[in-house]
Amino acid sequence: MANQEKVHWIISVMLVIGAWFATLFLLGTSYLLGSGLLDPLFLGVFFIMVAAALAWGVFRAEASGALAVFLSQVELAFSLCGKTLFCIALILRWRLKCGETFALAAAVAALSYPVFRQKADRTVTLCTALCLGMVWLLDLHLPGVWLETLSVVLFMGAYVLFIRRKDVEKPLAWALFGACLFASFVWLGEFKDWFSVAEMEPFLPVINNLLLGAALSVIYVWRNKERANGWIVILLLLLCVLGNIGTVMGLALLALGFAQKRLPLKIIGAGMMYISLIWLYYNMRQTLLVKSYYLGAAGLLLLGAYVWLKKGETHAK
Repeated sequence: MANQEKVHWIISVMLVIGAWFATLFLLGTSYLLGSGLLDPLFLGVFFIMVAAALAWGVFRAEASGALAVFLSQVELAFSLCGKTLFCIALILRWRLKCGETFALAAAVAALSYPVFRQKADRTVTLCTALCLGMVWLLDLHLPGVWLETLSVVLFMGAYVLFIRRKDVEKPLAWALFGACLFASFVWLGEFKDWFSVAEMEPFLPVINNLLLGAALSVIYVWRNKERANGWIVILLLLLCVLGNIGTVMGLALLALGFAQKRLPLKIIGAGMMYISLIWLYYNMRQTLLVKSYYLGAAGLLLLGAYVWLKKGETHAK
């Protein structure tokens, strides 16, 4: 495969769009030819799609260039649509509840993981199972304020896997991160005002911030060992206590993206940081003047950190 044909990114995008449209139209036609979700033929369509995805996956091993891109996207579309329709059919037929739906999604994710080797396929399947697990916890009347704690735990799991950079762990890392975002969005939807959460559970936001700060500090010391700087650990803890969870998560991803030269982590980290800052700014129960003081203090702190780092680089040279 050393002499694989290189495909221009515009052609790749067009092939991806064409493959998904062709597959979705085929799925829609197959569904209309059947008699509904409860018809046995519906499950037969699923098995046909899985067989086609497996067959094309084997064939794709000998393909290259544009053909490989097209077939890989068709395989992905057939796999995801097939598993989705299969789960929907069983949920409607057996009238599954939240916990049973989560068990079904987890079983599908576990059984399909070694079969479908595309990272996107594994990521979406695992992330869906994790999100359904959180829906099940909410159905068990788990207090919504604990969703922030759950998002911190999921983020730290994803962050450790991002640092390890093992190909086999990348789907799980992105799935954990997607579940973290899902927990955060549900939490924001249930409690639009962060300060109302602080009134309901006075110590929970502080505990979550300290948990995130302690975890990031442990990771920093673990990665740097003898070169670890105590002031950086203190700065991490201060940022976590004084800031909000989303901002610190975004900064952590942004720093890791620059350290490992990974563009996706840079983009997602910057996006999380900006959105969290905007959300925090508009939800602060302060006047515009006080908010401007906060922004000015944060700017001075970042400027001081920049000067300090530049000074350290100068002494090192």
